[in-house]
Amino acid sequence: MKSKISIHSDAVRDCAEQGSLTAFQSVVFEETVVTPRYAPENLMWREQHLYGSSRLGMLRPDLDIVDITALPPADWLAMKQYELTNHLGNVLSTVKDEKLQLDLNCDGLVDAYEPIVLNATDYYPFGMPMPNRTYSLSSSNYRFGFNGKEKDNEIYGDGNAVDFGARVHDPRLGRWLSVDKKFQNSPYFTPYNFAANNPIVYIDPDGNTEFYFNGEHIGSDKIENGLIGIVTDLAIKIEIGEKKVYPSSIENGKAFNGGFALHLDVLKQGLEDFKRAEKSWKKGKIREQTSVMIKNSSGGYDVTFTGEGPDAKKSDSRASASIPPGDVSSHSHPLDVEVSKDGKSSYYDALIPSPPRADGKGGDKLAFKEYSINLIVGKNGVPKIHSEYEQQTDINGAPKKNSDGEQLYTKKINYTIIDGRESAINVFDSQSQLVGTVNVDHAKSIVKNENKRKK
Repeated sequence: MKSKISIHSDAVRDCAEQGSLTAFQSVVFEETVVTPRYAPENLMWREQHLYGSSRLGMLRPDLDIVDITALPPADWLAMKQYELTNHLGNVLSTVKDEKLQLDLNCDGLVDAYEPIVLNATDYYPFGMPMPNRTYSLSSSNYRFGFNGKEKDNEIYGDGNAVDFGARVHDPRLGRWLSVDKKFQNSPYFTPYNFAANNPIVYIDPDGNTEFYFNGEHIGSDKIENGLIGIVTDLAIKIEIGEKKVYPSSIENGKAFNGGFALHLDVLKQGLEDFKRAEKSWKKGKIREQTSVMIKNSSGGYDVTFTGEGPDAKKSDSRASASIPPGDVSSHSHPLDVEVSKDGKSSYYDALIPSPPRADGKGGDKLAFKEYSINLIVGKNGVPKIHSEYEQQTDINGAPKKNSDGEQLYTKKINYTIIDGRESAINVFDSQSQLVGTVNVDHAKSIVKNENKRKK
């Protein structure tokens, strides 16, 4: 007797244009059990999810992996199906990794190319597909749609139910089919409401983020995945803290409306690098602290490298430590401030990635291209320098004044550094664009609270 079985394997590492990819295999196969021993005759590799910072689409090899002669083409062409989504994650259409050649004037030459659209859907606000505004090739059946979630067509009919994991949503009614387990947190909403009745702006996530504002915990769905939502906008803080309405598109190392998200493992390592830099600075040394992390199969991040640059006080320039490849890089900027005899200050702002040298090599901006997430830990902003001047006096020791009666001063005799800069962990993408910043004290509060919560 044959039956279809779906197996979800651990994440495997891959790479693509956007850097490190994680591909979660979902292998559907047909098996025939003919003896007490497990002996599948036909093990079919039907599909594999393609992931970057979010799901990109599907790879559909449709190969018998028991038959070693059944090899895929070298370029895997015509096997990939890519999603085109909007700001809510709705899958509006899917396209094939092939293109059609068009000869518009019948001269035997290619004038243009046209994509092969496999699926297309327009949605009503709560996710119901619009009649006569859906399209699908007979050979294509894409399982994901509204909010990027899987459709449950087998039970409720095509497009009539969306599986969010914890609950099933009916897009025709705009309501969940079961009660919110945390309905007591939102007494002003029906326990069946979806996205606070505002699905154009908000989504109802399947539960994966702890939210903080100024180091204070403001919201949680109690499902662990390690992501920390660092909220910087007061209005969004109120939405989350009081209404339990969460922003859409929460991804590690990415900004969302009113803040940004960072995995707890990455935040902890940023704190550790700041502590090491501060310890070195207090010992009178200026050493760059560096680390590299790689995403593991459970979705967390492992530290694969930590290093320390040479003491910049003993070299002509502030040297950096060389670091290996990975998914996340972290390094410190010097915490000190130096003032020359003529009163000019020298310091590093952790909000500004260092540019390449004159020879085009080195610098943060060049290194950041090798990692999807980059941290700079240090102090943000400009320090204040208080200067004291020596009064000019005449031969009798009396203060000299100008024609307006103002005291005359000569050279600066003392400088006082007033370093009120913020100690922070700054997050950048691979193009050196600032994603967000979190105060070191707030980060310590977040880590402390998360450690307590997990006990």
